[in-house]
Amino acid sequence: MTQEPSTLIGLMSLATQALPFVKTIADMGGDAKIRDATSQILDRLYAIQNLAIEGQEFTASLQQKLAQITTELERYRDWESTASRYELTEMAGGAIVYAKKRTPNDTEAMHYLCPDCFAKRQKSFLQTEGGTIRYCKPCEVSFHFEPFGLAQSGGSF
Repeated sequence: MTQEPSTLIGLMSLATQALPFVKTIADMGGDAKIRDATSQILDRLYAIQNLAIEGQEFTASLQQKLAQITTELERYRDWESTASRYELTEMAGGAIVYAKKRTPNDTEAMHYLCPDCFAKRQKSFLQTEGGTIRYCKPCEVSFHFEPFGLAQSGGSF
C-alpha cells in the first residue's frame, strides 16, 4: 500500500461520514432489496475503514523505521568524524594501536585507542599500567609500549 497518510485519513473520514446515512436507510426498513443493498454498502464501508486503519498503522511503522535508520546514519557519520582523527600506528614495543593524529595548534593530550574496540566503533582509551604497558579495560588486553614511542621502521601505516 503506497497511500500517503493524508489520503488514508481522508478515506477513513469519508467512510465514517457515510456510515450514519447508510444506517438510517437500513433502519427505515422497506424493500428487501434496499435492505440487502444497504447491508452490502455498510460491509464495504467497514472494510474501507479497516483498510484505512491498517494503512495508518503501516505508515506509522515506516515512519518509526525511518527514524531508526536516520539515527543509525547519524551515529555512522559521527563515528567517521571521530575515526578520521586517528591513525593506525606501530609503537616501538611492537604494539599496533590507534594514535591521535597531531595537528597544528593541537591542545588535546596525546592518547591511544585499542584497535579491537576501534574496529567495533568504540573509543576505548589505553590506560597506563606500569612503565611500558598500556591496558584496554573493555578488552582486558595489554599493549607493550617502548619509551621511545613509534617504531624505528617509520611509524604509522
